Amino acid sequence: MNRKQLACAVITVGLALGSGVASATTTWTLNGSTTMPAMTAWYASGSTDLLKAGVVTGWDGGVGVKSDNSNESTSPNHAIDNRDRYESLLINFGPSEARLDTVSIGWSTERKERSDFFLLAYTGTTPFSGSLSGSSYSTLLSSGSWALIGNYAGTAVPGWNPINYGTAASVHSSFWLIGAGSIGSNGMPGVGPNNYYDYIKIASVSGVVQTSTPPAAVPEPGSLVLAGLGLLGLVATRRRWKAA
Repeated sequence: MNRKQLACAVITVGLALGSGVASATTTWTLNGSTTMPAMTAWYASGSTDLLKAGVVTGWDGGVGVKSDNSNESTSPNHAIDNRDRYESLLINFGPSEARLDTVSIGWSTERKERSDFFLLAYTGTTPFSGSLSGSSYSTLLSSGSWALIGNYAGTAVPGWNPINYGTAASVHSSFWLIGAGSIGSNGMPGVGPNNYYDYIKIASVSGVVQTSTPPAAVPEPGSLVLAGLGLLGLVATRRRWKAA
């Protein structure tokens, strides 16, 4: 082992000991699961109106959103929909950050063409309170603190709908907003790519959780020194073997 190889080995050991990030694939069932994340409901009466708090409601097939409209308890409006209101579900992973890879729609109307949805992620650098009151969908995006991950045409009802990130593959966030329909280039909500009103219930979401290990797992400088000395010992032993 020459000096260059030894230096690389020391750096590799240091990185392995110093790594403080872990990740795991997780599926969250949103209707009654003990491990489901916190959820809040939001809706706007019109495409440019400010968002108001609704009620997250569990139904057969998944969770929906109740707004202030009287027909929210009847089919197909007992869902996240964009027929009379522009409704969405905010998922809060708390101190953890997750990258959503799939959204499972557990119910829609009789046609999958009516199951389009959009996905936003909070990407701001300042702490977010979890309240969308006082904002519209367009102002969320224009603020620079939210990113439109994409508009998705429902492909499987019921079933998993994969999330295509394109060039934004590194997006991890504590807050994800799933809404019925799509978000246009002007930042305003509307019907989805299939050009129908959309009615969906979210059964579950799946993705990768990114968490930091406790600070105690980060090695002290002395640990790296000891690791380096150990490698030097191995080199010395190898040289004695060769001499023998």
